Amino acid sequence: MTEPVHWKYCFAHTWSKESAVWEDVLLLPQDPAYDGEAVQLTVDAFGDVGDPTHGGERAEFQKKALQKLGDRECWIESSDMIVRATDFNKQELIQWVHRWFSETGLPQIELATAPIEEFKGRYPYADLLITLQKKL
Repeated sequence: MTEPVHWKYCFAHTWSKESAVWEDVLLLPQDPAYDGEAVQLTVDAFGDVGDPTHGGERAEFQKKALQKLGDRECWIESSDMIVRATDFNKQELIQWVHRWFSETGLPQIELATAPIEEFKGRYPYADLLITLQKKL
């Protein structure tokens, strides 16, 4: 049996609600020898056209998303993912991240949450967030 690959993750945004229609997830292997960039996985759900907090361009996004999805539950291109859901909570998002790993060839993974500081120097957005947190 193959050993699972261990990754750490961090959500790029602070969650102020129970659910979200999109999220950027920063990912790094937990291998101390790894010195590369973090992966930014963007996960998008359909959203609700009637909910102004889901963005004014949601109807157009839904049309394009349906074309990409076809009859599948998710569409993946590189580190962009569209999921067949109106929105997702944190637990559902983690399930979609697992699905992304599986679809991209890493079926046995373990995810562990990590603070944004562990992504310092690995992704420019993480560096920006760390700088802003220090100033606030």
